Amino acid sequence: MVDAQIPRLHLLFRRTFFVCAGGVACLILAGLALNQWNIEWPLIVALTILGTAAAGIDVLLFEHEDWSTLKAFLIWGAGFLCLSILMIAVLLIPYAVLAGISKAFGFWEAWETVTYPWTFIIPLVFGACFGYLAWRLLDDR
Repeated sequence: MVDAQIPRLHLLFRRTFFVCAGGVACLILAGLALNQWNIEWPLIVALTILGTAAAGIDVLLFEHEDWSTLKAFLIWGAGFLCLSILMIAVLLIPYAVLAGISKAFGFWEAWETVTYPWTFIIPLVFGACFGYLAWRLLDDR
């Protein structure tokens, strides 16, 4: 019965890593493009810590003989940064297309008048969905 729980926990940690990286990518892009350079740094830091901790705990639980605690968190922290940058690069094209469409049809002004919680909730949900899709495409299981 314990063996049945291990893969689910492993998958949960890996999903968390990718979902947090997608959330960070979209929050940064939304902050730069849509929110007039108003980036939600506290939320980005929290997602970075959560994503790095999930991956670090994952390797310590399931591959503990090959990893030290410091090595696990440093390497997966660097991996989180690289994955977030890669997701920003991939999402830049859809963001540019959506920005052009929204400018052409007048939605851009509507976005700029959206109230505070939605300016980070919408990009966070979009980024989390993108991160989950990336995990589904890249996972070898």
